[in-house]
Amino acid sequence: MGSCALPPADPAAVQEVLRRFNRILAAGAAPEFLFLLTMGNGNMVFRYGPDKKSAMLIFTTPHAAADYLRATGTQTKIGTMKLEALPHLAKTWMAAGCENFIINRCPRCNVFVLTKTEILLNRENFIKMWAVDRATRWLRAEGMVQKAFANLGKPAGQHGGNSAYDPQRLATARMALEHIRDHVTCSVPYVHQMIAMIATAQSDDAAKAAAAARLKEFGDQFDGKTEFSPENLATAMVGLMLNFMPDHPKLEQPGKVPPFA
Repeated sequence: MGSCALPPADPAAVQEVLRRFNRILAAGAAPEFLFLLTMGNGNMVFRYGPDKKSAMLIFTTPHAAADYLRATGTQTKIGTMKLEALPHLAKTWMAAGCENFIINRCPRCNVFVLTKTEILLNRENFIKMWAVDRATRWLRAEGMVQKAFANLGKPAGQHGGNSAYDPQRLATARMALEHIRDHVTCSVPYVHQMIAMIATAQSDDAAKAAAAARLKEFGDQFDGKTEFSPENLATAMVGLMLNFMPDHPKLEQPGKVPPFA
């Protein structure tokens, strides 16, 4: 399984994250809703460290919150709140002794970033923190998508159906997409659609069924769209480019901030 652990800071990567951070802010992007894990009349916190300090878990999509519950086996509900309500809630959390929060915590890794709850008192400060998180995940996901695309290219001179794809290259492409799903963002349906199609080509019925089940979280538009076909493959690839590679020359309107949250 992959990891959320980051390599030592690469100056070029840091500058690229900053460039994307500024691009997100310039576009005026911000999450309209946030998602919390609720227990009774309160919110579930994450306990960390030897003295079991508490940190509030905040997710920017319901899919990320649901994935956390699924992966950890936690039996709670998902609550929805508007961004504008965050300063008021932050005051109650601080009064209860919750001095930190974690945004979009990965349920499969021990690596997480603690941020002081007090910054939630200012909407703009939270948006800046969110934009850094989003820019970082955007850069990571784009690299994985590029790896998947490189391995989904057909060998020269071969045409036709699934047989034109090398099994090892299919496996490598699927691993890259599963890394996105498990460690970067699970909130883009085309990631699950592509995994389902590759699993179909691999005759992996269990993985196909699991990916198809995840697709149901996004509505009926993907029903029957998990077969490995040129049309479905093109749809998924364009969807991945729109979400993670907005400057790709094959897109009709390149240059937009990607929509994934």
